[in-house]
Amino acid sequence: MIQSTSPDQGTSLAAAARGNLDAMGLVFKALSSPQRLRILILLRDGPRTEPELCAALDLGTIEAHLQTLLRAGLIVRHKHGVAPKNYTLAEGVTAQLTELLEKFRA
Repeated sequence: MIQSTSPDQGTSLAAAARGNLDAMGLVFKALSSPQRLRILILLRDGPRTEPELCAALDLGTIEAHLQTLLRAGLIVRHKHGVAPKNYTLAEGVTAQLTELLEKFRA
């Protein structure tokens, strides 16, 4: 059985754009860390487990970063029985992230 969990479902870039200042604060906090931006970029390529993300980022732990991204609604955690949890980008975040990265690439 597959379960999707996110502590604050409904919080996203779209919610922030609608004027929800609390949601906007969570999103901007999440985007303020280069490590969290790297996590989002990695997840753009597909689901990853916490150990896979740690290895790719050469970090010992990323739990606090993942919790911040979950609270902001930017990622979703999927639990598949006893298998490690997978993390993916929340719906709609891929296009918004790509657009944001392109703006700063110039």
